[in-house]
Amino acid sequence: MAALAIALACAQLAPPAGAADSDRPGPPPSLSGTPKQATILLEWTPPAWGGTTNITGYVIMRSPTPGNFTLLVRIGDVLSYQDLTTEWGHTYYYIVMAYNDAGEGEASAILEIKVPDKDAPRLPGAGAALAVGAIALACSALGPASRRRGP
Repeated sequence: MAALAIALACAQLAPPAGAADSDRPGPPPSLSGTPKQATILLEWTPPAWGGTTNITGYVIMRSPTPGNFTLLVRIGDVLSYQDLTTEWGHTYYYIVMAYNDAGEGEASAILEIKVPDKDAPRLPGAGAALAVGAIALACSALGPASRRRGP
């Protein structure tokens, strides 16, 4: 059964007969990831060159090491994906390729991302830090007179 799944995945990645490299999309120029609890949110930008036909979707591949990527998922023409199959404390490597009717394009640069340990301390996000900083700035801008009590 596993051999059948691998054969099907490989068949999906093979370009159609007669497809030229220039017909396929270029690589997504940026790939980023954000760990969210025990998942990873992947986001990317579309390739500058979409090939000779419209981009149909994206192939996301993952590996526990910088090589030996395996198919994680084929998705439609969207620019993000949340990997729900990750585990606390593990490092993952990802590449993304756009595909169209001519086949898969070039791979993005490799993204390395670590899911934090389950018991790791959580720091407030940048938005929380900015909000606190804005409040402190607003209070200091009001000056000492605003801190007086009573008339």
